[in-house]
Amino acid sequence: MAIDACHHWGGEVGDQSDERNEQIRRGAEHDCQGATKKGRDAYRLYPRNSALAAKLLELIDVDRFPVTAVERTEICETATAQFKRDFLGSNREDVLFRAECPSQASTLYRK
Repeated sequence: MAIDACHHWGGEVGDQSDERNEQIRRGAEHDCQGATKKGRDAYRLYPRNSALAAKLLELIDVDRFPVTAVERTEICETATAQFKRDFLGSNREDVLFRAECPSQASTLYRK
């Protein structure tokens, strides 16, 4: 849930009213700090959990989970199983997976 909240703020447009911009800033600061810590802790404990890896891509997407190139590849490879299950159930590509893990997505979504 913490990752979902952080990802939500990352999708907010910051060029609204001064009041709304401040809400976005405070919300992201509050939610993303906790999400990053929880995500890092969980990743340390469960580095091969596909559902967790898929959620971590949301933090990577909003620049709240800094990773090395090697970590990104490992997370993408681990997340592939989750996105495969989702894809087989609906035949719809996941835009986030395609954007964050293009090489794995190209293999999974071969037409």
